[in-house]
Amino acid sequence: RSHQVPSTGYGYEDMHDGKLITIFSASNYCGQRGNMGAVLHLTSKMGLIFHEHWAPKLAQFSSSLPTSPLDQRDPNVGPQAIVNKLKQLLYEKRQDLHWLYSKKDTTGDQRITLETWREGLVAVLGFSLPWG
Repeated sequence: RSHQVPSTGYGYEDMHDGKLITIFSASNYCGQRGNMGAVLHLTSKMGLIFHEHWAPKLAQFSSSLPTSPLDQRDPNVGPQAIVNKLKQLLYEKRQDLHWLYSKKDTTGDQRITLETWREGLVAVLGFSLPWG
C-alpha cells in the first residue's frame, strides 16, 4: 500500500502482524512533513529489505548549485527550472553514466552501491549535489 505518509515518520510502516506494509517513497512530503522515504527490495527468497532515504528541501538543494552547470543567474528562475535542467543534463549524459555504471557492476547483476552511484554522478556530471 502507498499514498499515505506513515505515522511513524519512517519511509515504511509494518501493520497487522506484517500482513500490510505501507511504503512511502517521498521523503519530507510536500517539503514540510519531515518523514523519511523508502523503497522495498524483495529478495529472491522472499526476504524484505527496506532502503530509507532523505531528500533535502528544494531550497537547500538549489543553494548547493551555484558552481555547477545548473547555475541560475536569473533571480526569477524558480526551482522547477533547476529540476528541469538537471533532468536534461542526466539525459544528455545517460550513455556516459550507463557505460561507467556497467563497468562498476562487478557481479553482473545490474546493481551498484549508492556510493558508486554518487561517485559516478560527480565523475560524469562534474559537480556534486546533496543526494542525501
